[in-house]
Amino acid sequence: MSFLTPRLLLTVAVVLMGVQLLIIVIAWGMAVRDLSSTAREQMDRSGSLVTERVVETGEAALTAVEIAASQFAPPDEDFDAEVLTRVVGEAFLYLSSVAHVEASYIAYPDGSFATLQRTDTGFRSMVRHGDGGEVLAASYTDRFEVTASGIVPFRQTDPRDRAWFAQGCASAEALLVGPYVGADGDVAVTATQGVCDEDGTVQAVIAVDLSTSALTAALDAIPYGETSRAVITDVDGNVAAWTSNLDAQVTAAVDQEGDVPTLAQVGMDREADEDAVVWDIAIGDGDWLVHAEMADTAAMRDVSTYQSTVFWALGATAIVTVALVVVALVVRHPMARLEKAASTDPLTGLANRASLLLQGREVARAFERNGGTLVACVMDLDGFKALNDRWGHAAGDDTLVAVADAMREWIRVDEVASRTGGDEFVVLLHRRDRDDPVAVAGELRSLAAAAATAAMPRVPAVASTRAEASDADEWRVGVTIGVAVQVTGRVDLTELIGTADAALVDGKSRAKGEVYLAGSPTGE
Repeated sequence: MSFLTPRLLLTVAVVLMGVQLLIIVIAWGMAVRDLSSTAREQMDRSGSLVTERVVETGEAALTAVEIAASQFAPPDEDFDAEVLTRVVGEAFLYLSSVAHVEASYIAYPDGSFATLQRTDTGFRSMVRHGDGGEVLAASYTDRFEVTASGIVPFRQTDPRDRAWFAQGCASAEALLVGPYVGADGDVAVTATQGVCDEDGTVQAVIAVDLSTSALTAALDAIPYGETSRAVITDVDGNVAAWTSNLDAQVTAAVDQEGDVPTLAQVGMDREADEDAVVWDIAIGDGDWLVHAEMADTAAMRDVSTYQSTVFWALGATAIVTVALVVVALVVRHPMARLEKAASTDPLTGLANRASLLLQGREVARAFERNGGTLVACVMDLDGFKALNDRWGHAAGDDTLVAVADAMREWIRVDEVASRTGGDEFVVLLHRRDRDDPVAVAGELRSLAAAAATAAMPRVPAVASTRAEASDADEWRVGVTIGVAVQVTGRVDLTELIGTADAALVDGKSRAKGEVYLAGSPTGE
């Protein structure tokens, strides 16, 4: 076949190579575009998660004052300090079940007030009847058991002189007040609402403080890189919450100005920063913003790495790449399902024992790279076997799922919760140096116990008689946690978890329903 000359063959070869090169360039460009889009989508998903948490925190506070206002009973001739003490008890029922509220207040125009605030070990209350200079102060455990009480001088700012009282008097609907600098010198945001009689006279103002730690945790969870920062502001740019790495700037600005800092005062510029991302938030009738500055983010570094990787992979051969893409598309979903089945507990959806160490290794690497505190919590449900024996496995499964769901919502995006068997759970947390591991574990214990308690209303549904249903509370499930902490050095996860488990076993031999820190002689 004389027409197949070497020149023709060479021309065909060159054309084929050109076509392959064109395919490589087009595929490379598309891959880079898709990877850049993926990086941006990752930030958008993170922003959606953060805004959901911020809205949840704000709406929880607004709902709290609305519920309290709807149940408010006006003062009568029996109004005294005992009545106000009962108000404190009612506030506990709400604070103990909502993690996003730090404190609650009810203040009356005559100077009477009742407050309940969270502390590291439980709660603290103050009650004053009238306009005197003394208050009844009390401290409580997280179960609302009194540990101390007495009459003490009142040296704090009168509630009637606080910003939320004046705005609550002017509004019959719940609203957010702030950000403002509170009496303790910290930036605060408070939900408030006034309660009026039929003539429009203010009878009381009800208020709750948002959890600033919850807002900070939401911001710290954004994967925007070690040198980046983020804040929550009102529409005027006044800072209400911020990432941990802005603590020094915010404190300095408050000390210098005596007022809430602005974006500019903490070194951020919403207009000029090309790497800034702003997410809008609506809480109640107010507008808020999450402003994040991302410098050298992990997502963007991934784009640069993938650009080179994709180019050389496609350069080797377009045919092989296309074949691999086709294979990947065919097996992607079955492989994803197999991977999920192999790494998660089928009942709760948490990580199983096999994947705990794999995911925990990522938590440990972040700790080794960035510092902070690595906390291992081994958690056991007290009385779970008795619940199973009495009400059956369906009731036990409901309890396990409820606890798992609560833990999944509570941990941060870079932490891991797992069910390692039966009623035992293991949680690996990466927290800041200043966070108290025992307090963090106590929050987890309270959260899990509340979830187990919330599952109890479903238990009587499986009872065969009314008598069986009436004694459901006798089978209430409790929670005990063993804690091990590492603050420096290389991490041996197996040893760390084993230490926490040993603390759990040793602690439960003495008393259940507590948090036991490895190396501590008593439960915290």
